Amino acid sequence: MRRRIPLLVAAASAAALALAPAWGDSGGRTAQSESFFASGNASAHWDNTQADADSDGWSQVYGVQDAISYAGTTLHHVEGRPAPTNSPSYWFKSDAAHEGTPSLGYPALVIEFADGGNIQLRPLTWHSTWTEEGVDNSKDWDDYGGTCGFLYGQDYQTVRACHGDSLVTAAFLVVQNPSAPYQIWIDQVQYDGKTISKPSDNNNSGS
Repeated sequence: MRRRIPLLVAAASAAALALAPAWGDSGGRTAQSESFFASGNASAHWDNTQADADSDGWSQVYGVQDAISYAGTTLHHVEGRPAPTNSPSYWFKSDAAHEGTPSLGYPALVIEFADGGNIQLRPLTWHSTWTEEGVDNSKDWDDYGGTCGFLYGQDYQTVRACHGDSLVTAAFLVVQNPSAPYQIWIDQVQYDGKTISKPSDNNNSGS
């Protein structure tokens, strides 16, 4: 199943970039922000009905109703820069019915590079309690391409080094898993020192 990830990454990235606002050329906003995307029988939006990871009352929820649909969040205004010096991170939880479900690589925080490769942060299993990914040099990163080819279960600095000085072309969070239907909540998405955990953190705060 893990061989499917690069194909989904390409599809999700294309969908995400197609939904990205046309900022910048006309003096638009350039601060880091997020927007949601979803395919088929899936949805993604802000949610204030569940206990969240940081007590601000908000998290993102991705609801997926079949095995081929996916949902996620695009990180805007990270393109054309080096990958962050320190590891990005996020908190997640699944609905209670999917406690212990193999993650099959999702939710994945994907960073794509100009060299055509990408790196992905993902859990091994789903948890119905809030769990943080991307801290304490956790070996939850995989590399595709660059100078390393494929590497599984590495720390962030290792996979980042596989792409040298190549600049970031896209970054996004995405979830897809055959164990549908399910819901995944995401909170405290941290990238390059900025954390987005509620609509007011976000310069592109949709609903």
